Amino acid sequence: MAIGKDKEKKSRLDTWSMGIEEVKVDLKRALFGGGISVVIILAGSWLVGEASGSEAYQLFKSTLPATRSFFGTLLLGLGNILALMLTLLSLSKSLEINIKWTHYQRVKQIALTATVTLVTTTVLYLLLNIPLFESDSASIRWFTYIYYITLITSSIVGGAFITIILLLYNTVRDMIGILHPDRSHQLHHTEEE
Repeated sequence: MAIGKDKEKKSRLDTWSMGIEEVKVDLKRALFGGGISVVIILAGSWLVGEASGSEAYQLFKSTLPATRSFFGTLLLGLGNILALMLTLLSLSKSLEINIKWTHYQRVKQIALTATVTLVTTTVLYLLLNIPLFESDSASIRWFTYIYYITLITSSIVGGAFITIILLLYNTVRDMIGILHPDRSHQLHHTEEE
């Protein structure tokens, strides 16, 4: 009997580790996609050319409304993603199918990434609402740094959002496979498990 229990534990661990490896591969792919988007966004900014002094001031002034709008839109999208993750968990729990732990690990990954991005975006959005143009202490030379910091952080937050979307795609793909009535999916527990 002890051999049977050891064999059962080993097969369950093998199943979980195989699932974890797939989640890691999906995360690496999503991070790669997000990283590529950051590089593309920064390369596009680099092609525009360098800006300093009054030119950076004018560029920052002209891009500020669009950047605020971008961050506001991301806040709404990320909040909705987190709310939909709760719905997905409720759906997953209510199914009469026994879903593997790796599905919940993937949902946890998305929720963590969305939460960190949401908090970061909120802080950046609030910082962009500081009235820099009306400040007497803001020097023109500071706007060079502010412009580039805003550009870089916008690129990173955009890349993080793309990463979340790619992770969501993997989860939706697996949910479709789980719910498909005519086939078995890798996230279903088999009779042996």
